[in-house]
Amino acid sequence: MGLIRRELAAFAFFAALAMALTWPLAAHLDTAVSDAGDPLLNAFILDWDNYSLTHAPLHLYAAPILHPGKYALAYSENMLGIAVPMLPLYLAGVPPIAIHNIAMLLGFALSAYAAYVLARMITGSTTAALVAGVLYGFVPFKWDHLSHLQIVSSEWLPLMLAALLFYRRQPSRWRAALFAAAFVMNGLTNVYWLLFGSVAIFASIVFLRLYDKRLFVVLAMAALILLPFLIPYQLVKHEYGMSRRSSESLQGSATPIDWFAASGRSALYGGLVTGHDERRVFPGVLLLVLPLLALVIPSVSEGPGRVERAERATRPPRSLATLGMTRGAALRHPLDYPIVVLILIAAVVTFVPHLPFRGADVPLMLAFICALIRFGPFLRAQIERSPFTLEQWTAALWIPIGLLGSLGEHTFFHSFLFRVITPFRATRVPARWAMIAYAGLAVWAAIGAARIRKPWRIALIALAVVDVFPIIHWTHYTPPDFTLYRWIAATRPRAIVELPMVGRFGLESQYVYAETIHHMPNFSGTSGFEPPLHRQLWPMQYQDGFVELLAQNGCELVVVHEEELGADGERAREWVMKNGCLVLVRRFGTDAVYSITCGNRQRASRISSSTSATSAN
Repeated sequence: MGLIRRELAAFAFFAALAMALTWPLAAHLDTAVSDAGDPLLNAFILDWDNYSLTHAPLHLYAAPILHPGKYALAYSENMLGIAVPMLPLYLAGVPPIAIHNIAMLLGFALSAYAAYVLARMITGSTTAALVAGVLYGFVPFKWDHLSHLQIVSSEWLPLMLAALLFYRRQPSRWRAALFAAAFVMNGLTNVYWLLFGSVAIFASIVFLRLYDKRLFVVLAMAALILLPFLIPYQLVKHEYGMSRRSSESLQGSATPIDWFAASGRSALYGGLVTGHDERRVFPGVLLLVLPLLALVIPSVSEGPGRVERAERATRPPRSLATLGMTRGAALRHPLDYPIVVLILIAAVVTFVPHLPFRGADVPLMLAFICALIRFGPFLRAQIERSPFTLEQWTAALWIPIGLLGSLGEHTFFHSFLFRVITPFRATRVPARWAMIAYAGLAVWAAIGAARIRKPWRIALIALAVVDVFPIIHWTHYTPPDFTLYRWIAATRPRAIVELPMVGRFGLESQYVYAETIHHMPNFSGTSGFEPPLHRQLWPMQYQDGFVELLAQNGCELVVVHEEELGADGERAREWVMKNGCLVLVRRFGTDAVYSITCGNRQRASRISSSTSATSAN
């Protein structure tokens, strides 16, 4: 019971901190958003996930936005790992924005708690782990991503590593299943975390030499569970060519300077170094200083834990001879020549113009792998002679992986993955690799904190809160009058379009959010990708052929939001009056609903009959 109370107290601390740092979000759950763009889209995605799971689970990816595009949910994150825990709130009738905001608060709290679990597992210190939880769960990078719920929800990354180490300590079926469950939930939360976390976990397994049949079996089972949720992404890629270009990946790649650029919402560091919103990856001072303290301060507060003592007791003495390396062999190795050749090839393709092929990432990656194999025994010997445990070094491994990955197209690592491994072409912002580095840094921050005498660690928790403290100005979003959308839900048209298709910021997101009311196919909308027909339609609005193209693709209703027409108001009204295919059905304040006839009077009569029935009711 003492353990349960301690864990509940730790989570309650992080939950209270999440509400405090984001205040007054908790007081305005049903109206507060960071902006009127992606939060509305993400609120719809959570709602659609739960609507589909409770109505037509086999049609999960047939989201009604950007009709008639196929598998529209796959144009963005599916976020099932966030939506499923929110299902009770959905069934209780909690508004979609409130569900989104509760999920965000939980995302902060659970991320902090997950880092706390991993850090306490490795260090054995509860107070040091609390410091790690604060620094990881509320890292300033997240303040620039308040509109991206799937980025805030980063709890499964440290939990995957914790589950892997848990299994390593005492392999068993249920511990293997625990690791597989963390892997699946990470994949269902965020495609970025699935791809980046898989690389980090694979590297950890190799580093730990966990070549365990049971572990690979559960990983294969986890992959099979995830496969049905990933296939639609591959289908839309082939159907519409929905993959990112190298130029997009380059724009989202951090530079070394970006590691000193903090979120503009950071109370302490905002504005010190400017940079692109999505590439400002400065983690705060403590997440950099405490790991350095771990390297220079000896442990004065507590001796090594049980696992650490057991590891050290079983370490055999290491030498060049036991590694099979004579002095001559240390200088000459069969892999030396391939490494040199690959580096020369990389130099040639980088600096020699007009070659039929470009890109030094593949030869550099191969040279890097050869170098790891070449110098691996020597590096492992150094690690085993160090005062740190293998588990601590495993967490440290995540730091260079995340750092290198965040540099994206500026280095060979992510560039190689982007070019060679197809799923990585869905990634637009390599800078998000930084979350992998933060997980490793959080553990080493806990190691550093554990080296400080116990009374001072409480002060470190307070300093950590100050280090991550944000200044957030929430937007008050007032949902539109849903009378129109309730009518659409009752009328059940085959498909609708809302005009203007483009306009002020957030207008298309508002159309998407309205889908939580009617769930009818809509030619309008927004997402991470855009299908070809949508790209063709929005420049054509108020022009000849627009309605005919809509009719050919099954559209029955045109909803014109006259207040949103702006400078196009006169042109739009003239276009409506002259278009013989549009018949006014009903008005809802300044919103006019037209039926498309275009030679098919059955459409107009069906909508008119539905309208009469709705009015009678």
